[in-house]
Amino acid sequence: MPCHRDNFLLNLLEPDMLDQIEPQLSIIDLRREQVLAETHARIESVYFPHSGIISCVVELIGGGAIETGMIGKDGVFGASQALDDKVSLNHVVTQLAGTASLMTSDQCPSPYLQVALADAWTCWFRSAINAGIPGANDGGPAHHRDDSSR
Repeated sequence: MPCHRDNFLLNLLEPDMLDQIEPQLSIIDLRREQVLAETHARIESVYFPHSGIISCVVELIGGGAIETGMIGKDGVFGASQALDDKVSLNHVVTQLAGTASLMTSDQCPSPYLQVALADAWTCWFRSAINAGIPGANDGGPAHHRDDSSR
């Protein structure tokens, strides 16, 4: 049975912090190819995946697409957008089915959750740097660039 702590970021939260936001969280199934957000559309939900993969895609004018990021159980989609203008910069779709903890973007801007997410990201970056994960010193794995061909 999935639980909120199956997501790495939620698992990093102190028990009292998770207790504060847990009433706002529900556990949902993510279906393959489920659209979670459209480009330039308002973000309605914040997803903390437990399993599966969420894909962020930039759709090109000619009909193609470029995947700009993947989010798994160590991440979150929609939190940063929920804290500012609530607009997605990407088409976001479930690439691999799984489960996630979910809260509405309207519930996310609580100061308590902002502190909790900032603390969780800080812990993640510290552990990534200590573990030698590529790109951790550059802002995270999504910013990693392979310079071996130069």
